[in-house]
Amino acid sequence: MKQCRACGTRNRDKYQDCVRCGEPLVRLTAKERSGLPPAVKLALAMTGVLVVLVVGFRWVARGTSPSTSRASETNTADTLTDIDAFSAEEPDSPSSTAGNSEAINQASEATRNGKAAFRAGDFQAAMEFFQELIEIAPSNYTGYLYLGLCQQKLGDLEGAKVSLRQAIGLKPNEELTRKALIQLLLDSEEFQEAGELQAWFVENNRFDAEPLLDLGRIHRRQGQLDLAIGELQRAAELAPNSREASLELGTALSEASRTEEALAVFQEMAMSDPRDPRPHAGLGAALLRGQRYQEALVPLEKAASLDPNGPMVRLNLAITYENLDRIEDSLREYEAFVKLAPNDPSAPRVAELVERAKAALAERKGN
Repeated sequence: MKQCRACGTRNRDKYQDCVRCGEPLVRLTAKERSGLPPAVKLALAMTGVLVVLVVGFRWVARGTSPSTSRASETNTADTLTDIDAFSAEEPDSPSSTAGNSEAINQASEATRNGKAAFRAGDFQAAMEFFQELIEIAPSNYTGYLYLGLCQQKLGDLEGAKVSLRQAIGLKPNEELTRKALIQLLLDSEEFQEAGELQAWFVENNRFDAEPLLDLGRIHRRQGQLDLAIGELQRAAELAPNSREASLELGTALSEASRTEEALAVFQEMAMSDPRDPRPHAGLGAALLRGQRYQEALVPLEKAASLDPNGPMVRLNLAITYENLDRIEDSLREYEAFVKLAPNDPSAPRVAELVERAKAALAERKGN
């Protein structure tokens, strides 16, 4: 093969001049025959330089390599996972960028110290730690939950309600938080809000009797007896062997003056377990509410014999004795109630009844 020195074109040996440009040809050496034409080599070299420039420009623009970026993201995610009460999903939490690593560490430390103080019973110190956590991460659920629990322990019930409401707003599906707030509301007789919170459990556990039972109790205490009876009947249907559901249903029926229905519920309970004082007490209370004093006496005496420390049984028995004109027996039962439940809201009124019974008894003996 011959090669044109001018344009680099290769020609067959039979040609003396280049078929492309007409310049004289020279024969290639063995080394030249094995290489690429100069034009091709030049084109390849220029292509290589261009590739290097493009890659370098992209690297500078990104500031880091893809592998380094992924490693950084992974390390940050691991750090967030290790923090017990810290969630990257919370919009107001410190972000996972390197610039906020100090805030993340502070939140982690506040959480650990707060929980340690709470477990040790130092609720004041724990409250301060969780207040610090909330300042760092204003949407931190754990901070509001523990702050509410600390406030409850320290007697600030109104503050506890506010904090627990905030926690529920951040995580509506946390059941323990709802239950804690419901109990606080019931203790302060805020039945409307307690019922609304409890209705969430019923909606999310349609085939569970327990949420219905608790909702029925709330509505019964609220005086909404028709609502309570409907809920308690459904609870009893879902859990036919639940004595708690039957007991609450019988009590609601009795308070609604549906005496015969209440008696049927309590009688069935008494037959299934005669040693349980509660259905006997329920029977007596239903009959007493219907002013059927003589009939009420037997189940109330039975309940008192099975549970002599039950204050309400002793009170109902005292009222029954008084209406049957058994003053001495009535006085004994009134005194027993005051002794068993000195802090009951009815205790002052019952103390007056004790004095009245004593006066009536003294008058009879004087005559």
